[in-house]
Amino acid sequence: MKWCCVPLRKFSILRLNGYTVFTLDKGDEELTVVGTTVDVKLGDKIEVIGDYTYHSLYGRQFKAEMVTATLPETVDDLYHYLASGVIKGIRES
Repeated sequence: MKWCCVPLRKFSILRLNGYTVFTLDKGDEELTVVGTTVDVKLGDKIEVIGDYTYHSLYGRQFKAEMVTATLPETVDDLYHYLASGVIKGIRES
């Protein structure tokens, strides 16, 4: 299964020994993603490949087999990318 979406504007990321947990906005729902990933930043547009799993404590999650960052494709994507602060000196004011 494959998802391509933008992380929430406000979300938490937990990183421990290369293992990452973060939340994505799929539009109709928020998706908790777990796995070893690239450095995900606020505003990044990413592609996630993996499968749904169920954790006995945390519930439904998407276990990422591969996470890759993609370049902004629309003006809105570019705005969120630049507003995220990924480039020093450029932010949302």
